[in-house]
Amino acid sequence: MMRLLLATLAAAATLSGCAALPITPEQVAQRCEQQVDMRSWTPDCNNWRMQRDLKAAQQRQAEDAAREAQIQSERQAAWQREQQQAQKASLQKAQALIDENQRLGYKTITFDDLALDGKALEGKKVAIYGTYVDEGPYLFRDAKTYATFRATYQAVRGSYIPLYAEQASRDARATLLRCANAPLGCPMMIRGKVATLSMGNAMGAKWEELGIQIESANP
Repeated sequence: MMRLLLATLAAAATLSGCAALPITPEQVAQRCEQQVDMRSWTPDCNNWRMQRDLKAAQQRQAEDAAREAQIQSERQAAWQREQQQAQKASLQKAQALIDENQRLGYKTITFDDLALDGKALEGKKVAIYGTYVDEGPYLFRDAKTYATFRATYQAVRGSYIPLYAEQASRDARATLLRCANAPLGCPMMIRGKVATLSMGNAMGAKWEELGIQIESANP
């Protein structure tokens, strides 16, 4: 009670002009901190308390923002590392497939290679990666290309390759059979010979088209 009385008297003296000398912010803080435990604030200390709380809230907000920025930075760095590792693994896998194809006597080609150099490749053993669909059967560049074809039934030249699977190995035919009901096909490596295939449709139309006679298929 005595401390409260003294603080009240000091405040009253200040308000009434009894204090001859201005007090410093440090003195204000020292005096107002004595009122924390009493939970009774003089007007000037109440203003000091609100400013103190505001500064503390701003400090916490800045610290929270800094922590969040650090977390986001670490997440971004981790994501970039994962992407780099995935890209490296993908490149290593692709190179391993190319090396394996070469060891088995197959030249690794792309859809553009067959579209542009098909006649020169006829009779050659090739390997190509794409999306196998049982309808045909065909090998499409990817699932998106096949989905577009299913929606429009308009295929862009070089976006698909006709396949002939009758002479494929039993393991290859088993692999293709497991993919027969896949709605968007199955990604896989097809190995075989480039050949002119006899094509036809339900309307009875007949034509020839450059494609691949499958020898092996690997998901």
